[in-house]
Amino acid sequence: MLSGDEFDVEARLVINAAGAWGDRVCELDEPGAPEKLHLTKGSHIMVPRGRAKTENAMPVVSPSDDRMMFLIPRGHFSLIGTTDIYYHEDLDRPFATKDEVEYILEAANCALPRAHLDKGDIISTYSGLRPLVMQEGGEDVAASAVSREHRIYEGHSGLLTIAGGKLTTSRSMAEEMVDMAARKLLKEHGVRAVTGCRTKNNPILGTPAPDTVARVRALSTKLSFDDDILKGLFKQGTDALQVLAMIDKDASLAGRLSPEVPYIKAQVRFAAESEMAYTVDDFLVRRTEIYYTAADQGLSVAPIVADLMAQVRGWDDKEKARQLDAYRETVALSRRYLE
Repeated sequence: MLSGDEFDVEARLVINAAGAWGDRVCELDEPGAPEKLHLTKGSHIMVPRGRAKTENAMPVVSPSDDRMMFLIPRGHFSLIGTTDIYYHEDLDRPFATKDEVEYILEAANCALPRAHLDKGDIISTYSGLRPLVMQEGGEDVAASAVSREHRIYEGHSGLLTIAGGKLTTSRSMAEEMVDMAARKLLKEHGVRAVTGCRTKNNPILGTPAPDTVARVRALSTKLSFDDDILKGLFKQGTDALQVLAMIDKDASLAGRLSPEVPYIKAQVRFAAESEMAYTVDDFLVRRTEIYYTAADQGLSVAPIVADLMAQVRGWDDKEKARQLDAYRETVALSRRYLE
């Protein structure tokens, strides 16, 4: 998508785990294939934790339709959501609408009458799409009542498509999919494959060992990092040591992006070199929480991020300007609820 180049990849078996884009992949494989998905959208708001007037996670019930949502403390903030409505618009640009935000605020204020939350308290919003399995009744069924069960489909070409489910069942879904793929390869192609998914016995990539935590803490103390920077480094697990190693080669990378943003310049360089961050959006939205928690959603540090990424990506001034414009559009989209 960045270059426009096209190339072929050959495989004995292809798994379509494209989430909300699953039907589009099936259409490429088999034009006219029946749709398998009902897409619903869930939106959330982020507010300062002190404004929510609670230190604990708690259910929040909408007074308008009795749907349950949740308020979840997240560091210095509280995350409140989610909505559940059918979605037919741009898959790449879901956003929290004015109606959704008001719906969430109404429910939160009903559960927390002392909070008196309003739109001015919202730091950020975000939306996601649920790729739910299509069922009888279509959209006459309430979006929140659509089953969260998953299904695996096999196309005429042998393409395996997994649809439905939710975040809390994703691990078991993946195991079922991998096991089915292994059996299919063994049966049809005689390819040597495992007879069962083994990843449940493997540690999560980046999980720090106890000595890693101690080393990161010692190095951070030596560099006089503030506590908020240290917490951010701990989230990177074993990668934190690689981030700190960059500072040995270039001391300027120890600098904070800003006094208000708890990230250092080395983390930008590491994201571009080792975490496949190719855009300013990648770093501010998807490699960190700056977009969600910074008071200005990272607009003030975006130029610094662009300059640091440009050193790795080879961007000229024109490309840096394009990257910054794209990020401003991302922030503007998240604040459409104010219109």
